[in-house]
Amino acid sequence: MNTIAWNCQGAGADLTKEHLNELFHCFLPKFLFLSETKNNRNFLQDVQVFFGYDHVCTVEPVGRSGGLALFYMDDPSVTILYKDAHMIDIETRLEGHTIFMTFVYGDPVVRHRDLVWERLSRMSTYRSGAWFMIGDFNEITGNHEKRGGRRRLESSFLPFRTMLKNCGMLEFPYKGNSFSWVGKRRSGKVKCKLDRAVANEEWHALFNHSVVEFLQLWGSDHRPVLARIQSNVRRTRKSFRFDKRWIGKPGFKEAVISGWGHFDDIPARNFHQKVTSCRQKISFWKKQNPMNSATLIRELKQKIDAAQDDEFSTLEELEDLRRKLIEAFREENTFWEQKSRDQWHRDGDRNTKFHHAITKQCRALNRIISIKDKHGKLVESEIEVENVAIQYFRDLFSTSSPTELDASLRSISGKVSQADNRLLLEVPSEQELLARTA
Repeated sequence: MNTIAWNCQGAGADLTKEHLNELFHCFLPKFLFLSETKNNRNFLQDVQVFFGYDHVCTVEPVGRSGGLALFYMDDPSVTILYKDAHMIDIETRLEGHTIFMTFVYGDPVVRHRDLVWERLSRMSTYRSGAWFMIGDFNEITGNHEKRGGRRRLESSFLPFRTMLKNCGMLEFPYKGNSFSWVGKRRSGKVKCKLDRAVANEEWHALFNHSVVEFLQLWGSDHRPVLARIQSNVRRTRKSFRFDKRWIGKPGFKEAVISGWGHFDDIPARNFHQKVTSCRQKISFWKKQNPMNSATLIRELKQKIDAAQDDEFSTLEELEDLRRKLIEAFREENTFWEQKSRDQWHRDGDRNTKFHHAITKQCRALNRIISIKDKHGKLVESEIEVENVAIQYFRDLFSTSSPTELDASLRSISGKVSQADNRLLLEVPSEQELLARTA
């Protein structure tokens, strides 16, 4: 599903109408959100009819400034939950899930902007489920989202950052130039990332293949923001990763010893074969001993709840369940801490939701959404990106079958003598290895 948000700075301008026409026919957005329309509802209803949308929700401009319009179809059905001069908030359904979408226009007046963040933060206190925001927020999260002009104090970014944190919003991977607004000041040209799309953890879990694109800047001094909302992901074979929760579990040490074997069982030089054998034994042990702490937590909560109602359960049984639940929470936190690779977070802090968010954010930002092949052509489909990567490394590690090696090596002086070379090629004895580790 495609969604577009654009601060068009007047929906009636000739270039704006041309750009809108291009956006609609190129991307066929299910939701088209315009801010600073500067036109009344009658004009925007004509736009609705022209593009064939079933509905338009509008907020009237104040004089010649402001104004919002959200164009959408009958399918999916939409419920308008709230609207004012700075946002339109809706509830709808996508792929069988109830979702929330908020189309935002941050107040251009700095001293009034906090009221918009306060409204969004209040929404987060009673809202549960997948939540998505898109629009011109008229604010940035730091000086790294700004080029030109004077640097701002770090404290000036805190209200916006706090709102995003309170609402649990995470960024999407994106394409294009993220400096979505360009303006001129006395000091010269200034560029800022005022427009963006963000979503909470639940949204990223459901639609984990979504991507944002910043489109060309013309017809306004803001770029349109395109959000391609997708959930389809090609399932690939998972790579083996060590899990710190395994340490100390019954049977794990034995599995490692069995996989590694004695020193003489496998040729000493075949280290990779030992690692492969060890990994296979651990994988087999893992299948026999499921380690899903999230599932275990749910089961233990249910058992504790049942034990509280059971007149025949003892305090010792209840305390044992509580100890197991504490251990399960500790393991869950360890698992997500390891996945998030967050080095600056101290061990022991109970912040599993934080690690969930960090992991989701890294996973989203690390995804490769487009790449250039060896001919300079940009490819975007997942299969094409995969093929380009495979071909690159295949070419990199394939021999070109050179025929004149002696001529190439003639000017390189030898640094290792024959005696040194024989010594380096010798297989170390067990005694030498033990002496090194002593």
